Amino acid sequence: MRFLFVAIGIAVFIFGMLILSRVPVAGTGAQERLPVEACFKKMQDSGISLEQQSLPLWEEKQVATVRFHAAAPSECVGAGFPFLQIENAEKANAYIQFVMTNVPDPQNINKFWNFIDKPDDLPASTPFISSSGVYQRNPSWIFLLAQFFFNMKWEALAFPVQHENKQVTALGAIKWGWEKKAFSYSPTAIKPSPVQNETWPLAKEVLSKNFPGYSYAP
Repeated sequence: MRFLFVAIGIAVFIFGMLILSRVPVAGTGAQERLPVEACFKKMQDSGISLEQQSLPLWEEKQVATVRFHAAAPSECVGAGFPFLQIENAEKANAYIQFVMTNVPDPQNINKFWNFIDKPDDLPASTPFISSSGVYQRNPSWIFLLAQFFFNMKWEALAFPVQHENKQVTALGAIKWGWEKKAFSYSPTAIKPSPVQNETWPLAKEVLSKNFPGYSYAP
């Protein structure tokens, strides 16, 4: 009889977790917070110091200027999550961002969710997160109750690209993002670092599938 009660208890726990996994935790995705451009200005006006460095791109002597803050202030849309700006990447006239996570893909729970990150204000038919020479991003995530118990990672590859007539050429890649430990809802920043062009083929595979109207090099 004891084993029956244990089995019932386990079944109730699993059912509860399935229900709770669909209930978001309020706070991280709050409305009326500053979008990324206004968040950057808020940090500047408030005297918040952003880490600045020059990171190498793939061509010799080519660099990009990177500004980074580990936890955006409470007024920002991604409060507590990192902020990143990239600019001065020679030849770059747009940016593509490929995100890799360790959470299930909403369309296929048997694999992790990897996706092309895009803002709502750019056409759905384009792959770009920025259509200019400046990139800014302050991600946010509405944690589900059940995710409190698990490690999570949101790791992005930001590619400065040159594009013309739907020909997209990647010039470099900068890895950054956030992660959180189990039994916590507090994200920890992954600081930006340059990565080599072996990261581009995986992104190209997802890009070619979701944005087939473009060609991607190298």
